Amino acid sequence: MRRPQEDSLRPKLDTSLIADPTWYEGRDLDVYPRALAPVEPEYPPAATGISGELTLVLRIDEAGIVREAQVVEAQPPGYFEEPVLAAFRAARFSAAEREGHAVRSRIAIRVRMEPPQMRGLPPDSAR
Repeated sequence: MRRPQEDSLRPKLDTSLIADPTWYEGRDLDVYPRALAPVEPEYPPAATGISGELTLVLRIDEAGIVREAQVVEAQPPGYFEEPVLAAFRAARFSAAEREGHAVRSRIAIRVRMEPPQMRGLPPDSAR
């Protein structure tokens, strides 16, 4: 049996829990991350009259912070990537959940960019 004074001479270790390092894909999540406010990228002046569509991959941590944003497809390329990335990097999300716990997630999303004068019009009106 140890004596109390022997235990007091041992170094104390901080044994905090390690966060789950896994970046879970959408199919592995019970609750998907959601933007806490609308994410509205600015329409770039150089894209006058052009519509576009981008596919992004976001890595959102367990606190809802975007840790990485990457464009994996842009049509047309070269117009919308920077404003869309800037808007999503600044956005805050509710964290994804798995088995009742907030987790890191890796999700793909599609973003449609429309000229300001065309926003809110029905698809047939754009012709």
